[in-house]
Amino acid sequence: MNEEEPGEKSPPTKRVRHTPRKEVEKLVAQYEKSGLTLKDFAAREGRKLGSLRSWVYHTRRRRRQKETAPQAAAGFAAVELKESVTSKATIHWPNGMAAELALDEASLIRVLRELTTPCSR
Repeated sequence: MNEEEPGEKSPPTKRVRHTPRKEVEKLVAQYEKSGLTLKDFAAREGRKLGSLRSWVYHTRRRRRQKETAPQAAAGFAAVELKESVTSKATIHWPNGMAAELALDEASLIRVLRELTTPCSR
């Protein structure tokens, strides 16, 4: 064990600062409007380049996911089944997105069961 001698100080610990998401999103929006490079914007704002780069990446990723992912409905999505040699179903999400499936009946039933089963995370 490494014990300190009397009068010796231990090295200072580095304090990690958490930046709230709202502040990060505000900074990213300012960066995007500034027309500056990441490096110049980080220097101007007194932020670490690596932190700013990470914030921009994650903020943009969250935006893309919001734009492309169907919103979870508090209920059921409308499913329209049509009779034919292949079965068809149209799934409508509350955000206006729709998907039409044309499969044999067994496959369609399997897909619909998968779509209506809650995800486990």
